[in-house]
Parts: sequence; structure tokens; C-alpha cells
Amino acid sequence: MRTNLTFAAGLAFVAAMTFNGLALAHGQSVTVQPASAKPGDSITISGTDLGGNRKIDVVVIGMGKETLLGTTTSNPQGAISAQFTLPKELMPGSYQLRAKGKENADTDLTIAAAPLPGGASMQMAATPELPVRERSLPETALLVDLFGIMAGFGLFFARVARDRAERRELAQTVSPAGVSTPVGPLAG
Repeated sequence: MRTNLTFAAGLAFVAAMTFNGLALAHGQSVTVQPASAKPGDSITISGTDLGGNRKIDVVVIGMGKETLLGTTTSNPQGAISAQFTLPKELMPGSYQLRAKGKENADTDLTIAAAPLPGGASMQMAATPELPVRERSLPETALLVDLFGIMAGFGLFFARVARDRAERRELAQTVSPAGVSTPVGPLAG
């Protein structure tokens, strides 16, 4: 039991150190208008705290690849506002739009089906590859720690339940005469 408590305390300590050293929000942000567009549409990107007077690459990430939309320059305060045209070869689906500055900033972007001549919309014949969202190192570390802590607590409580069941079983051991006799640490 003492080992379980030590283990749980160690996990809590690791989590506290990780959360303490990890800034969950650095202030960088990027937005896209509209958040859902078709290939060939024009979109407007706005961002803040990306680093002053820097070249900022704007990319779309999804369907297993990264597509450069273009480059803009941030103002002295690190803000950007620029228009880009979405490439016509983008497949419908969910993407991440990333502004690559001093620190990266991401937002969601949905690519809708492009209309075909005659007003019909493009239908995909095969199931599209699921988009992959790349995560930053701090975000990945946070998720690994979180799932590790949850797994540790699960193991801790499973062991506590097993120990209680074993103690209950030992306490109810029946002697050959049919009289219930406490055994082990519960015997007096």
C-alpha cells in the first residue's frame, strides 16, 4: 500500500513539474476568415504575437502533407493580416492552418467540395486519408503526461481493489471444523 502511495505521489510530482514549466498559452494566435472555404477561394489570415518584423510562412497542413500558401511580414508588434488563395488541388476535409513565426500559431480550416461545372459538387470516389494534425512538443508532452497520470491512477485503484478483495478472502477462510477463522494480519 505504501508503494502505491509513493507511486501516486511521484506521478503527481511529475505532473506538477510538467504543468509548472509549460506555458499553455504563449499569446500567439492566428485566425482565418472564412473558416470554411473551397479550393480557389480567397481567405484572410490574421495573427498576433508572432514576432516583430519577421517573415511569416502560412501553410495548410492535412491529408499527409504541408502546403505553403505564401509568406507575409509581421509588423513591429508581431501582428499579421494577409490574403491568400487556396490551391485548387486541395481535397475536401479538415486541415490546420499554421502561421510560422517566432512561435507557431495554428487554427482549424475546413476545405469544402469545389463546385463542378453545371453546379454539381465534387464527390470523392474513395475514402480520403484522414488528416493528421501535428502537435507542438509542449502539447505532446502535456498529453503524454496526462495519459500517463490517468494510467497510473487506474493501476493504483486496480491494485487497491485487488488488495481489498484478497484481504476479504483471507478473513473469510474457513477452518476444517466449519468455523470461520481470521488468518494473517487480521488474526488477533
